[in-house]
Amino acid sequence: MDGPTIAIVGSARQAILDDTAQSDQVREAAEQIGRKLALSQCRIIVYSSDEGFIEPTVVRGFLGENPGEKSIICIANEEYPIEYQGMDDPNGPFETFIDPNPDWEIAFYQSLHDRADGVLLIGGGATTLAAGLVAVHANKALYSVAAFGGGANTAWKYLSANPHLETSDERRHMKIWQGEPSAARCVEALIRQTGVAATESAKRAALESRLKEMTRLKRQNLPALSTVALFVAILIFSLSRLPGFGTTWFWISLFCVLMSAGLMGSSVRLLLRPVLTHPRGTTAVLGIVAGLVVGLSYLLPQLIAGSSGTVSATVAESDKTSSTIAYFLAPALIALSAGFGFDYAFEKWRETSRADVDTGFGTARG
Repeated sequence: MDGPTIAIVGSARQAILDDTAQSDQVREAAEQIGRKLALSQCRIIVYSSDEGFIEPTVVRGFLGENPGEKSIICIANEEYPIEYQGMDDPNGPFETFIDPNPDWEIAFYQSLHDRADGVLLIGGGATTLAAGLVAVHANKALYSVAAFGGGANTAWKYLSANPHLETSDERRHMKIWQGEPSAARCVEALIRQTGVAATESAKRAALESRLKEMTRLKRQNLPALSTVALFVAILIFSLSRLPGFGTTWFWISLFCVLMSAGLMGSSVRLLLRPVLTHPRGTTAVLGIVAGLVVGLSYLLPQLIAGSSGTVSATVAESDKTSSTIAYFLAPALIALSAGFGFDYAFEKWRETSRADVDTGFGTARG
């Protein structure tokens, strides 16, 4: 069955219908709707086989069009069993679910929310009205045949004041019953509304997914942006205090700049990586180590080529010259690149290792 699943709710008891409506008229309308639902490849959900309710009449009309397998879903419990002829046929049109909860209301309302794509109301009383309100607030298709009064008419009044998925024309026709044409309009409206509801649900799901992704990225990117601020702050502080530093403080500040640059480089990759493949702490450690090691590797050959005194003198006498700034910035940029590249290389190594394990590469063969 390719059509939507429609829950059938209502009753044809004369006591709850309009004075002008007769039970026979309601049952005839229900049977006509049942036929149209079957012809439209819909599935139906029923909750009773008691002739006091509308379901048996809808089922008769539905079965008259030879529906497919498992096209009639029966929701029952031990207190209120459902009995239709042919229910014991495993290849027949019936599919029965016995709810273990002794309170039928729980199974009833849960099925409206979880199993039904739409709800059809005919006659009925307070429960029929409640089913209509559940359908509205769960964004389900709803067609309330209000022409015969009862809870369906009260639900229609609610729709008149609070439009749902129905068009104004569909809402107007709910109050009028003209036989087969009205049954056809009823089913067409339910099918159209289920399409609209599905589209709206998909849009909501996409929006929720986007909001979750934005929240995830914000949480992921905040540490990376913090490391940028940390690096800039350390660099500015180091350069601003450099002339007053002795040799010890010079090296301390240089080490801090290199480590923060490496940390920034590895953390900035968080901005480019859609999904974290290893913990943030690992990323931070990789960046700090790579920045410090590679930055010092860049400086050591220059220090070995000259004397440490020359370096200290150069720093002390430079008084914030461009050469001194370059002396700090050059290894810092290299450390930044090292942090970025080392984290990337570590990630690729992990992916390759996992691929080798998954494929059994390098393992002993029996």
